Amino acid sequence: MQREGKPVTKVAVARRAGVSVVFLRSHPDLVQRIEEAEATRRSRPTPVVSAGEATKDQVISSLRRRIENLKCELASKDEIIREKQRQIDRLYGKLASRGG
Repeated sequence: MQREGKPVTKVAVARRAGVSVVFLRSHPDLVQRIEEAEATRRSRPTPVVSAGEATKDQVISSLRRRIENLKCELASKDEIIREKQRQIDRLYGKLASRGG
C-alpha cells in the first residue's frame, strides 16, 4: 500500500486482507505496524491540494471513521444479543425440563 501511495490505515489493511477491523484490533502487533506505517506516510510532504478537495477528503475520512466505529459498536451489540439469546434458551430449557 505504501508503494502504491495509498494510506495505510486499519480499515484499508483490513479491507485489503479480507478481515474485519475487530480482528485487526485483536492483534496489537499488527496495529502497531499499521500505525507506524501511517506515521511514516504523514511525515512525508504532501502535494498541494485545493481547499475544496481537502475539505471533501476530510469529510470522507471522518465519515469512514464513523462507519468503522459504528461497525464495531454493532459487532459488540450483536455479541450481547447472542449471549442474551443463549441465556433465554437455557431458561426455556429449564422450564421445559420441569414440565412447565
